Amino acid sequence: MLSRIDPKSQDFITEELDFSTLPATQCGIVNSRFTYIPLKNQLTENGPWELHLTNNNLSYMNPKKTYIVFTFKITDEAGNHVQMGGTPEVLYAPINNIAHSIIKSYSMHINGQMVFHNSTNYAYQSYLESALMHGEEIKNSTLTAAGFFHDEVVGSPKSSGFLRRCEMVYKKGTVQVACNISIDLMNQNKVLINGCDVKLTLYPNSSEFLIEGQNLGANKMKFHVTDVFAMVNEFDLADGLSNELELALQSHKNIQYPLISPQIRSFYIEANRLDAPANTIFTSKMPRRVFVGLMSAEAYNGSYETSPFHFQNFDLSQIHIDYCGQSVPGRPFNLDFEGGKFVEPYILMQEALGHARTNFTSNSISKEMFRSGGYTIYGFELSVIAQYHNLFELVKQTNVSVCLNFAKKTPAGGLYAIIYGEFDNILNINDLRVPARPSIPKVVILTFCLAGCRRFFPLLSPPMPRKPVSPSRQLRRPKLPSQPITQPIIPPPTNQPTKPLAANGSDPSMKLVWILNQVTDLQQMVLNHSQRNHELALQKMGKYAMVAKVRYLGEKAATIEMPTAEAAELCPKFLYDDRTLIIHMCLPCRIASRTLDMQIVDDDNQQLAVNLCKICRSTFKSQLGVKFFKHDLPCVKRQLLDDAAKNKVDKKDLKKLVL
Repeated sequence: MLSRIDPKSQDFITEELDFSTLPATQCGIVNSRFTYIPLKNQLTENGPWELHLTNNNLSYMNPKKTYIVFTFKITDEAGNHVQMGGTPEVLYAPINNIAHSIIKSYSMHINGQMVFHNSTNYAYQSYLESALMHGEEIKNSTLTAAGFFHDEVVGSPKSSGFLRRCEMVYKKGTVQVACNISIDLMNQNKVLINGCDVKLTLYPNSSEFLIEGQNLGANKMKFHVTDVFAMVNEFDLADGLSNELELALQSHKNIQYPLISPQIRSFYIEANRLDAPANTIFTSKMPRRVFVGLMSAEAYNGSYETSPFHFQNFDLSQIHIDYCGQSVPGRPFNLDFEGGKFVEPYILMQEALGHARTNFTSNSISKEMFRSGGYTIYGFELSVIAQYHNLFELVKQTNVSVCLNFAKKTPAGGLYAIIYGEFDNILNINDLRVPARPSIPKVVILTFCLAGCRRFFPLLSPPMPRKPVSPSRQLRRPKLPSQPITQPIIPPPTNQPTKPLAANGSDPSMKLVWILNQVTDLQQMVLNHSQRNHELALQKMGKYAMVAKVRYLGEKAATIEMPTAEAAELCPKFLYDDRTLIIHMCLPCRIASRTLDMQIVDDDNQQLAVNLCKICRSTFKSQLGVKFFKHDLPCVKRQLLDDAAKNKVDKKDLKKLVL
């Protein structure tokens, strides 16, 4: 007997037996293409490099399919190619993930307003994302376009990844690599609304950071970037869909992009230390998850003999994250890497990445590679939805700190801790294409600024309540006016010589005058700034109104039919009934008419030669017909009605009156 395991279980038919359902049809995107964007400024060795990804066009940019392509070569200081090999064997290569690692930091502006600017550790952000979130198969296939090759042991000259990177620059010549832009807006799936001018500014790393070598001796290598350009994927939408999106944006006044925003922090740990207590790394809100790695100060600052991505354990015995009054992990690790006690942080790292207990994702980092292969990276999940990028976490304002303890003293030169954190964020763009990003730290700073400036800006808000002051002190300090100051206060004229209005003068009245004049200047600056913002808003409204008008005219033009030859045929005997001749001519007709010769009939007369296309002739003919039926005949009828009223003739007998 067949039955359901539970009555609430619903019926289902497998896809192989579903003959009535067809795939949906995509009808919104008309065209998709890649546009090549060159550098806006001159290519210099130390940057910055500017790319204008869009330029207020009508297309929609697909940020996730936007790439930056670099062409580079490695030479000595004189610009000559250095041959590898010899005894001892000379080896050098670009560091791993070189297409991303070239960039020290990014900044992005949309319509002149900054929406993104990261720290100087973008190379670590992109490396951690590639090394921790992809398996060896992806690293040695797709990610090789960015110059990423999987290392079994980071920093080892025998690692297959290092040797393959050496092969990239073994021969004399240039190498080309490409990467996506791994920043907030470019990592989400929604297209960027049209009408946005996106400027991306790139700041490069130094040659010492970008080159990894063995047995280089006195050779100082140079990393030369010879070309930079961008590949931008753009969409052309159907006119109806584009208009509906614009109307929806004007109705809601805002479009929102949910983002997962990664942030990188670093701090220095001095040599000969056994602990690094309570280093506050984030001060705004709780991140979704945090990853921590340790490396030598020499590798962090850039050295030819070291890899900047060599994360080591340095005999760490304890690490925990403090936030919201609690610690992660819940109990101390009590690590001993030499004794083999390190499996807990390894499992927590894989759990934070979502690679544990699954058979379809992996980062190809084994337990031994975690201990001594340069992949000692500690992962902590602070949110229960850290791996669900389609959900937001509740905002918890807190300080996040990391505490470290070592079984042995830190080595000479000290260490650097690299911290990677992920945060929820939103990018808002209004109907005037002005972007805004809500941020808790900015709100707090603004509150303090306003609190400190209320006494100087009465226009902004009422004055704050103040504690009572002793009478003796009130006599010594002049009282500021409570009303807004509209004109500078000038001291009354006297017969005494005028004293300079200095803040450090000895006369209290002069001090008061100087302070009030400064307040007036500040108020005027605020008013001028508001007026300037209003003018910019009006300019943008006019610009987008013009774009909407052009789009509207294009849609209407697509629905009409061109005039026929019969409709454009002109008869000379009907053209000159009026003393005024008005002809509407298009630009091609005006240009063609300028080249026609005038024909002289006699001493008094000339023939005017005019070129009229089919559209202009049809317009002229329609204009005459409209004037006859809409103006001449109504004027005649009005005269008839006046005559009928004078002669007391019924309106039905107007024809008799005419006859």
